[in-house]
Amino acid sequence: MGATVYNKAFELELSHLFYTEANKYRVNQQLDLFTTSATQELIRSGRMRMVRTAQGAAIFYQAFVDSSTPVPVIKPLIELTQPIEFVFALSIKSSDTYFLNTTDVNPGGSYSSGNVILLDGAIPPLAPPPATTPVDITLTHSLINKLRPHVFTETFVPSPITAAPLEVKVFAEGSAVPVITITGVAVNDATGTYSVEIDLNDYSSGIYTIEAKDGATLVHSAKVYVDRELSVQSVFAIVRLRYSDPEYFYKGLPDAVKYVFTAREVEWRYYVAIKSVPAGFFTNHTLELYDDNTPNPPVYTFSPLDGGGVPSSTVKINGMDTVIFTSDTPIAFSEVAIPRFKLKQNNPGPATKPLLSFLPNAAVSGVDSNQVGTPGESFAEIFLFLDQVSDP
Repeated sequence: MGATVYNKAFELELSHLFYTEANKYRVNQQLDLFTTSATQELIRSGRMRMVRTAQGAAIFYQAFVDSSTPVPVIKPLIELTQPIEFVFALSIKSSDTYFLNTTDVNPGGSYSSGNVILLDGAIPPLAPPPATTPVDITLTHSLINKLRPHVFTETFVPSPITAAPLEVKVFAEGSAVPVITITGVAVNDATGTYSVEIDLNDYSSGIYTIEAKDGATLVHSAKVYVDRELSVQSVFAIVRLRYSDPEYFYKGLPDAVKYVFTAREVEWRYYVAIKSVPAGFFTNHTLELYDDNTPNPPVYTFSPLDGGGVPSSTVKINGMDTVIFTSDTPIAFSEVAIPRFKLKQNNPGPATKPLLSFLPNAAVSGVDSNQVGTPGESFAEIFLFLDQVSDP
């Protein structure tokens, strides 16, 4: 046996569109990444090593140089022959104060407290690339309703509403045959809810789907990730990478496993409060908030909320007349401020008067504050104060 080396199998790369290209991996400073006990045992028994990197983490396997052949070959010290599954968990660092405000945690969907993000990658058969061309894959994103221990109680309100006894089935991922079937689950007459104990002690950790039916009508469905250890930790996301053929793990295919967090976007709302307004001033004058992207067209447009650039009839800030503008489209948060937003005064005729040349951007901590807006709507609110408005 020749010299022992560590050969890289893959690298997990996590980046974020909130940051500039140069800083895109900074999200790894906001997140803690750790392995499950099953993955720890896989790394130990497979003579592997996990190394944290600025991009995320890398997995290496111990190998040796076989010099007994005419051309020396690198071979794994211990070669696994069964499918391989790596499971990592991500938690938000306690010192972080704005990851959730700057991140679209479920693009195109609805994320709520208690949900867990699943970043999943299944390695299909991959043709070896040319020596200079690495193969990368992007993890897919989905939501898990809950993270559960192996024994737990599932409580739910049926939809559509029913009071009939229900049949509850639990399915392992990818199977149409239930691992558990419970019949005659009765309603709690006082609350209208159903509760059923699920015992998966005889089954492995992983994804399970719970379905409750009233006859043929599905009244409840939930996807849960079952793991004793993870269920008692503050887990934001689970990263799973599965090799159906270990050969590709040892070939270093893919070279990189990637996920890019999307920057959260929301409509921005500016409140322009004016301390002194001459009587009748807004009969002939209006205010306008705009994106000065000269010589190019504006990227964003802002519409006055009430009365076309005049004070709101319903909102006053500290008793002052307040003109309100809302972006017509959501604006993504970024570590780089947008310097082009300006406020001007439109006077009778073509004349205009600049009022503010560099409007502040929405603060990350102010997302969805909606202090004086319509309940149920999401805005990032920015408050501006002018001493006065007057004729040119």
